[in-house]
Amino acid sequence: MLFRSAYSPITEGWWTAYSRWLSQGKIPYRDFNLVVPPGMPYINWFIVKIISDNFLIQRIIGLFIEITFALFLYFIFKTLTKKKYAFLISLLVTEIFYSTEVVITYDYNYFSILFLIISIYLLQVEIENKKHTKIKLCAAGMFAAVSFLVKINFVFFVMSFYFLSFLILNFS
Repeated sequence: MLFRSAYSPITEGWWTAYSRWLSQGKIPYRDFNLVVPPGMPYINWFIVKIISDNFLIQRIIGLFIEITFALFLYFIFKTLTKKKYAFLISLLVTEIFYSTEVVITYDYNYFSILFLIISIYLLQVEIENKKHTKIKLCAAGMFAAVSFLVKINFVFFVMSFYFLSFLILNFS
């Protein structure tokens, strides 16, 4: 985060505007146009209600999202390789993922990927556990569903991953 030279675009204000309109009781797609699925405006509305609509505060929340993203990547990779390599891989993947020219760390892209990574982690833990509990599977499905509500174009990837996970869980 310290080495980035990216800037924040004017679209950063979309989420605050959507939150303000939702607070006024307006309904997406009826009272205002929404170019994304409704998940992200509602998530941001919830964050604004609890914390603040200050851009600086939201950017700090974005930093926590980035750290959480890196942590869950680490948890996933540490089961596949040594811990020091998992640490390096998670840092490298996080830095590459966030190294675009335009960065809004609390944007719908990053929330959606974070929910997807958490879902994958929960499935991985469930597959490794051998004692299958429905709670982690249900939580993984809920995080995947929220990811769909935030950004819909991950549907194919997630459904493919869940289908493979289903096969592994049932036929291993």
